[in-house]
Amino acid sequence: MDAADANILISDRSLVWVQDTEQDDVWAKWGVTYRDVRIVDGAGNHIGTYNLTQNDLGVPDNSLALAEMILAASVLPDEDQDKLNDDWERTEFGDLDTANSTTASQVVAYGLGPARVPRAPHIELRTVKIEGKQHVELHFNTRMGTAGGLVYRPEESIDGENWSDASDKYFLAAPPSPLFEGRALQSVIFRSREPINAPVRLIRIRVLSP
Repeated sequence: MDAADANILISDRSLVWVQDTEQDDVWAKWGVTYRDVRIVDGAGNHIGTYNLTQNDLGVPDNSLALAEMILAASVLPDEDQDKLNDDWERTEFGDLDTANSTTASQVVAYGLGPARVPRAPHIELRTVKIEGKQHVELHFNTRMGTAGGLVYRPEESIDGENWSDASDKYFLAAPPSPLFEGRALQSVIFRSREPINAPVRLIRIRVLSP
């Protein structure tokens, strides 16, 4: 059967679909067999393969085994114990030199992802009207999962010099949305619990490393 013959399976559905071609022949190059689940780590390295024909997920032990393989692959690699992903450090710096990876600017770059354009803010401030009243929304990116325990804390200031913790004034307005762009980032929205009141305060997200 030609690979294109199976396209009917995804017609009018939202299934993720990647189709092999004779030119690429990924199945042969990767040694893939039908119903293989290939598990990779954060850097795309192949960790293991679990075949669903040989291991029916209707059997509880098989389902648990697959879940354990996925969870094991998702553990944050942190050989130097600096709470930053080793794969990210090697990509950014070429090594795990702690001196290169613990500055405040690097923690922010790791925690929020690089700016879309030079000098562009990592955080987008918006207003939204709810029941006729204006609320503040903070749109920004965070690392997926625990990310080594990074903390994302909203803070407010009147003068730009003295900042205070505003965690109790904001909440997660929607479930985090994965960006699916290969950097293990997700988009989040924090919304103010109360409508905007004068005086208008300065708002920021502070990324804290444990």
